[in-house]
Amino acid sequence: MTLKKFIILGLTLFTCAGPSALHGAGTRIETMPPGRLDWNASNIPSAVFPLGEFRIRWDTSSGKLSVHSADRPDKELWSHPEGTAFIGAAVGEAEIDYFRGFIAVVDRLEHRYARQAVQSMRMEGGRLVLLGCLGAEHACLPYKMEFETHGAKQLGFNVQVDDEQVNRTFLYTHSEPDEAVWGFGEQFSAVDFKGRKLSTLVTEKGFGRGMEPVTSYLDGKYPSHNVSGDWFSSYAPVPHYISSSMRSIFMRNYEYISYDLTQAGLIITDVFTNAISGTIINGDTPVDLIREYTEFSGRMRALPDWALRGAIVGMQGGTDKVRHVYRELKKRNTPVSAFWLQDWQGQRSMSKVHKRLWWNWCLDEERYPDWSDMVKEFESDGVRVMGYINPFFVTDIDAGPTHDRNMFREADRLGYLVRTRDGQTYRFDNSGFFSGLLDLTNPEARSWMKKIIREELIDVGLSGWMADFGEAIPMDVVLQSGETGWTYHNRFPEDWAQLNREAITEAGREDDMVFFMRAGFRRTPAHATLFWAGDQVMSWDHYDGLKSALFAVLNSGLSGYSFNHSDIGGYAAFTIPAEHMNVNRTRELYYRWMEVNALTGTFRTHEGATPLASLQFYDDEESYRYFDYYAKLYNSLFFYRRQLAMEAGKTGLPVIRHMFVHYPELKATWKLDSGQFMLGAEFIVAPVLEPGRATADVYLPGGDWVNALSGKVVQVAGTGELIVTPAPLGKPAIFYREGSVTGEQFRQSMDKLQLEHRP
Repeated sequence: MTLKKFIILGLTLFTCAGPSALHGAGTRIETMPPGRLDWNASNIPSAVFPLGEFRIRWDTSSGKLSVHSADRPDKELWSHPEGTAFIGAAVGEAEIDYFRGFIAVVDRLEHRYARQAVQSMRMEGGRLVLLGCLGAEHACLPYKMEFETHGAKQLGFNVQVDDEQVNRTFLYTHSEPDEAVWGFGEQFSAVDFKGRKLSTLVTEKGFGRGMEPVTSYLDGKYPSHNVSGDWFSSYAPVPHYISSSMRSIFMRNYEYISYDLTQAGLIITDVFTNAISGTIINGDTPVDLIREYTEFSGRMRALPDWALRGAIVGMQGGTDKVRHVYRELKKRNTPVSAFWLQDWQGQRSMSKVHKRLWWNWCLDEERYPDWSDMVKEFESDGVRVMGYINPFFVTDIDAGPTHDRNMFREADRLGYLVRTRDGQTYRFDNSGFFSGLLDLTNPEARSWMKKIIREELIDVGLSGWMADFGEAIPMDVVLQSGETGWTYHNRFPEDWAQLNREAITEAGREDDMVFFMRAGFRRTPAHATLFWAGDQVMSWDHYDGLKSALFAVLNSGLSGYSFNHSDIGGYAAFTIPAEHMNVNRTRELYYRWMEVNALTGTFRTHEGATPLASLQFYDDEESYRYFDYYAKLYNSLFFYRRQLAMEAGKTGLPVIRHMFVHYPELKATWKLDSGQFMLGAEFIVAPVLEPGRATADVYLPGGDWVNALSGKVVQVAGTGELIVTPAPLGKPAIFYREGSVTGEQFRQSMDKLQLEHRP
């Protein structure tokens, strides 16, 4: 597919072919500050409107609307700066650069309606209805705003601007100058988002994202595309946040949404439509707010025990190679949950070191002879086999493995693929081959795909798979439902997750199968069984390496992504000739990445984009030893991880958590960006995320804490203290409160592990 530029003007989507006007620039967000608020004091006296457990207060003297909890009337759940508008509107034009799933948006506002008039407020059938108009120099557009309860702890709001030319609607929210703001789904580069602008559009996250020299190299190689990404580019953004003032709001729109948190006392939410809807949550702690948000988004069901016990080994190469590695691991009694064989359906060579998969979802029996015997052999030892699938179908499968089915031709004939404006099948250029994309708005296409999953994946013995992509649907597709790509784009990964979930449910395997995804939006956790953080660079970097992967897992957990993890060792390697540099795994990075994942929810390896050029755990005796040790460390926490999995299914709480989730009263935890995290509520972990270090900096709240590996008790005075603790390879810094039964149980496991198995 060639590059296209999309122009959005009013509510119409226009497409024109040709070179991009962005020239490598990323997303640029333009927002509109609030205008003046006008109101008729004689007609709208000060009042308090009760709605369930909420109270909406109008103060005519200050011109302020605010939302409060009935049992804590002094606490504001939402308000706006006094005397300023709380909503606004505009007509804008956006240029959208799309290239193989990498998307950048440059927005320009043309007509602004910043001044707001409030003309009436009244209760109607259990709802509060506000009427007024939004003014500019030559016009005043009518609007309607409604509040109604969506359960005891959720207050919904809707805004409708009565002009179809309007395609931007703004919500203005008061924010304390020192308030921390957390969330926004899977975000890789920050913990506190105060002082930043970002958007929530599902997209490839980009490679580099500010990491040098990778970012400059990719900007030079793809000058008219956003391949290096923006710092906020994300496969799984969510328009939802929590603040240190215990305020939480989420938007229910699927359209593009941007946020401006650069003004000290204000959060600006900009939704690309003339009709917005959202929800204000009432809760006293981050735990309360996460639990309440996931009542709406849906909660991930507890992972089956097999997925929590041992390593998920990512490999390619065929039956003989996989069996050889398995027997080596078996000799060491390495706890293995599954072999994840993404090349089960074949592999094509793109270069000497770079391979790609054949996207035709049938077993490659030439690559995997004796497949059934291998699966039975593994199953007899309690080891599962997992595969790979995505919603694309390669066009040139006739040049690949011998299969009975050409799925692209079949889907194309049945009309199950997305189309172009001229009615042709949309063909996607995948850097060396072309493919078609399943139209998930077509119920027949979904049923056809679920049958493929049941017959070609489940029936050949797979217990799960990577359900890849979900972010790559362009804005100019023609869909069976009649929706535009612009309005459907963020919903595609939700439907992709739902399709996979329905397939395992209809096969009667709901409780014991696991598929993992990288793309998602607001309600994807209701369907997906596991997430992973996508394609990091093989580096330590906080822009796009190990540290960024940890941030992604922590941030996404606030928005219902309870089970998330990263590829051990990262995915992307680069050779940069001008810098005489290879960006690839080092042993230290690889082992530290194992260490981090051993203390989180899922321990899964990936060979990376260039397996032959990157270090693998099965390369030599030393790498085997480290892998075996960390897999056993992971296994030693199975008893607690299982508790956390059950808790996640009931409450929506993530397996690993930001410190502020359990210590919101400690300001030191609000902006803690060292990578320190909590495993459940019992353990504090301070991973080493820099090369050459054998110590870790860890912030501990006041009290007595036990180092789980050394047994040493650390006494922390006052509310909390930052300490430096030894953390050489194999001895991660993990602490629990003295007297914790869970901590003592883990320590006993660690004593044995350190004595018998430490490399």
